[in-house]
Amino acid sequence: MRPVLLLQCAVVAMVSAEDLLFIDIPKNAWNNTLIQISLIHNSSAVHNYMDMLAKGWLGQAIRERYAFDGQVEKNASGIEVVGYNNLPIDELVIEHLQGYLEEDDDRLAATNKTLRAALSETEDPGHNLLQAMVDLMDTYQPDTDVQKRAKYTPRCKTKARAKRSDCQEAFALASRGTGYLDSDFSGYEGTCYIRAPGTKTMTVKKFISIAGLIISDCAYVPSGSTTVYVQGHVRKSSSRRKVCVQVESTNC
Repeated sequence: MRPVLLLQCAVVAMVSAEDLLFIDIPKNAWNNTLIQISLIHNSSAVHNYMDMLAKGWLGQAIRERYAFDGQVEKNASGIEVVGYNNLPIDELVIEHLQGYLEEDDDRLAATNKTLRAALSETEDPGHNLLQAMVDLMDTYQPDTDVQKRAKYTPRCKTKARAKRSDCQEAFALASRGTGYLDSDFSGYEGTCYIRAPGTKTMTVKKFISIAGLIISDCAYVPSGSTTVYVQGHVRKSSSRRKVCVQVESTNC
């Protein structure tokens, strides 16, 4: 069961962390595994994230969440970008949100309602980002025929691939119930980050089986190299889950 996020602000009294997409850790959850890891990489982002949630400033909280891995830096123009692909944070958030469209209509509707309510916090430094997210969800036209969607569709990506050997080791740790794997089925191993949000009924065996589709379908060997890399996700809309393999923690 994913944790419940208590959010004290003018409009939103209580929302589910599962419905927020990019705000998956409750404020003051200092014992969270990812928080403990992120404190090593970027402690200021973690503290800022908690502060923004406490104020109800969801837009800026999302930006801070993207800095957990310590990969956010300012480019020559003074714009904060994510180091592994040099994209501005706001553009990356929108890109990731687009990946959720047509995956889970109920959750998107709940998210839209929550983020729209948070727009009342006009002092939020991330207000423009919040507005862009709401606008994107407003223009989304859900597929009315869910049966037309693929049951399991591996989607391979080309940026920031992880080493396949690290991912295989992560799956091995998961099968033994060790490593950083927590109740949300997420964790690191070397360059590989794996996650399956919303896994209320997914077993570790099922998780590894689904994630294995990425290993087999998304293999890539750069020219002149012998190392195999992978990156992608597998989704099943009807069960509200999405297994991801990548090198950073904010793309799932």
